[in-house]
Amino acid sequence: SETASLLVDRDLDAFLLEAVDSGADAMTSARWLLGEVAALSTELPSSFTPRDLADLVGAVAAGTLSRRSAKELLPVLFQEHLGVAAEIEKRGLARVDDADFMSGIVAEIIDESPDEVALFRAGKTKLRKVLMGRCMKRARGRADPKKLGE
Repeated sequence: SETASLLVDRDLDAFLLEAVDSGADAMTSARWLLGEVAALSTELPSSFTPRDLADLVGAVAAGTLSRRSAKELLPVLFQEHLGVAAEIEKRGLARVDDADFMSGIVAEIIDESPDEVALFRAGKTKLRKVLMGRCMKRARGRADPKKLGE
């Protein structure tokens, strides 16, 4: 189990506790440590701090950063970096909830997909997922899917 794995490694345990003290959710942080972080390296680099984990997990929980973008940002945090918030800004990874931005993407996809749109309007509602996927791809995962669906 995840808890057993953490207890075996006292360094990870201390890292997790410090991240939680910095405001991170314990279970989510543990999953990130044992999943995404462990997949990148067996040892935590000194550049990746418990505060970084807390900020990364917090940004995903707040909806500022998609999980996909967080995974993309993680290797950057394993090197010298400016901090989670600054790297999100620098790399343009923050979720966009600007209505004009999303309307523009939806309009482009509708224009580029007349056959799918016609079938969708004729009742093939499963095509909504296809069209949403294209919108998310065009937005590079930065659009809020809930708001995009509206």
